[in-house]
Order: sequence, then structure tokens, then C-alpha cells
Amino acid sequence: MAFNTPEQYNTHLAESLTKIELNEYFKAYHQQFCPTQDITFMEYFLELCHHKHEFCVPHIKLFEYGIMVKCASTDVLRRLKSLELKNDEDFELRKVSELRNQGGTSNKTIYMLKPSAFELMSKYTQDTIRRRSRVLFFE
Repeated sequence: MAFNTPEQYNTHLAESLTKIELNEYFKAYHQQFCPTQDITFMEYFLELCHHKHEFCVPHIKLFEYGIMVKCASTDVLRRLKSLELKNDEDFELRKVSELRNQGGTSNKTIYMLKPSAFELMSKYTQDTIRRRSRVLFFE
């Protein structure tokens, strides 16, 4: 069935009491209303939806989605501070031990961003075209 607007599609689903998985909804929505839009980033977010109470985004995704040019933890910390985001409120800090090539281990800092922090940081991306497509799906 074809719909002219997303609102008509959503109303049809609600009124017909259609039970649909989130990933099926996004695929159908994408296909019908914005087939040329790049939504490859959505796969990651759909995967996160299956982890109840664990919706935190690792800071490496800021680099992968073009939100930040560098993904070093010091650069991420600088950006978090500039936006006045706080540890345990807006993000979680994790220390991960890694084996070094020359032997021994080193500790790596990973910032796990809560959705509001990730969204705030994505609003300040240098790649405005990709940011715009992300913001459309957040809303």
C-alpha cells in the first residue's frame, strides 16, 4: 500500500494495530519516503536497540560518522568539556587493557556517550550533509 506522507503511513500502522519490528519499520519508511538518503549509520543504532539499558555509543563512532576528525580520547575529552558534558551524567568512562606489540599492556580510555550527548556532539559536525541525515532520523 502506498502512502503520500509519513504521517499517513504511521496512522495506518496505528489504526490497523499492525505490529512491526523497528528495523522493518525503518526499512519500509526509508524505501517509501527517502530512498536516496544514506542511512547506513542506522544499522548500528538498530543493533543498540536490542540491548536494553545499554544504549551508550562508543566515542569511536564520532570519527566513523564524520562528527570528529580525530578519535583520540584526548580530543574527545576536549570536546566533551567544551560542551560542558559531565561524566556519569552524559557519558561513562571505561578503561580497557590492550596488549602492546612490543609486549606488556596499555590502558585505553573509551568514552561511552549517552544518546543526548551523542546527539549534541553530532550537531557540531563538520560534515553537515551527513549530520543532517542523522538529525532527521533522531527527530
